[in-house]
Amino acid sequence: MTISPEVKQQLEDIIRDNNTIFSRIIKAMPIWAEISMMEGETTSEKIYRFLYGYPECPHGKIRHFDNIKRGFKFCARSKNECHCNRESTSKKTSEVKRENNWFKNKPSFSLSVDVARTVISDIMKDHGSQSWVQMISANEGVVGAILAHTSDEFETKERIWQFMNPNTQVYCKCGNNLPFNNLMIGYRKYCSSTCEYKGENHSNIMKKHWSNLTQEEQNAWIRGIKS
Repeated sequence: MTISPEVKQQLEDIIRDNNTIFSRIIKAMPIWAEISMMEGETTSEKIYRFLYGYPECPHGKIRHFDNIKRGFKFCARSKNECHCNRESTSKKTSEVKRENNWFKNKPSFSLSVDVARTVISDIMKDHGSQSWVQMISANEGVVGAILAHTSDEFETKERIWQFMNPNTQVYCKCGNNLPFNNLMIGYRKYCSSTCEYKGENHSNIMKKHWSNLTQEEQNAWIRGIKS
């Protein structure tokens, strides 16, 4: 199933900004008709599969769903029992070493901002999210552009996100750093669930969303609550 970049971005924004009620919002949208056809035991799993697919274990074992942010677990908890867990750990170790080299070995040149963003966009479009950092790190010109336009204060993945989203907010209204999710979602909206600047409460969020729904979507929402 092919999903348009616009729809994918809209769903990711809803997930990022409505941590506890995103599934109810998405179930009231017309796109739910397609999402509901996906395999999965929970609404979150169906949404995740719709957005990112199912990462099959290369050894044919079943991977169980964790949550909307983490996706699927490895096929076994122990690295001795799960080859893909061991392979992923080894890969992450290599990526960390490569990321550290960003700061130790400055690239000899950098691409222009527009060209570097195009290269990164192509990588994200054509490859799975687990390989994004590795592939971006392998392009010296892209790394040079990222280092030139982001601060050493942030981790590698955050710097990639900031480079691709230059107007992104990295600090909470209270002044604390916003927690970073991943390169698919970016930063959380608030620094914590108890932040004094939590913003709109649950009721206001629901009212705002409700006012933007068509009559058909509102009816679908009501049917979903009653069922």
